[in-house]
Amino acid sequence: MDHPQPAPTRGRIVQVASRLFAEHGYHGTSMRDIAAAAGIRPASLYNHFPGKEDILLAVGHRYFATMWPALRAASEHPGGPLDRLLALISAATEVGRNHRYEHQALVGEMRLIRRTPALAPLVESGLACIALWHETIAVGQRDGVLRDDVVPAAATWLIFTAITGLVDQGHRSDVLGDPAVRTVSALCAVLVDGLRHPNTRTGTPALVGA
Repeated sequence: MDHPQPAPTRGRIVQVASRLFAEHGYHGTSMRDIAAAAGIRPASLYNHFPGKEDILLAVGHRYFATMWPALRAASEHPGGPLDRLLALISAATEVGRNHRYEHQALVGEMRLIRRTPALAPLVESGLACIALWHETIAVGQRDGVLRDDVVPAAATWLIFTAITGLVDQGHRSDVLGDPAVRTVSALCAVLVDGLRHPNTRTGTPALVGA
């Protein structure tokens, strides 16, 4: 006689919802879809989450619970602003790769998140992370090692867009065809060298931790 499987944890529900949101979008995923993927009845899903917004909120909390401390540690990396910028890129890319579905889901639903009051905590977490990038770049500009003609917000957007591209395609060896470390190292070299002040361009930056 088969024994019933134990009910999945909230973590399992968040995990499968992350994948469905990333692959089909928030509006393209129903509570019934999430319940089916988690292997439970739709009514049971509501015992864990009152609604779909609550699940997306949990997806974001799971993502930022890893991203925030990783970026915070990177922003305090020993050395100068260039070293910390490299550390930020490396940390953000690693977290994005390890939490690909959460990353894709949040990026894909950014407009929804920004205009939904119940998801305001995710906006706050995102702004806190962005502030670390802005501060690191601003310090580099004040120290004269980064170009002062680049707006920190624009530089952060460019870096984040590049990281998202790696997260989206990094699992496909036919696209990148390169080990992760070399790929991220190339990203660091291109982005950071472009931000580096012309008077400080004495060599190609190395990947932090490589």
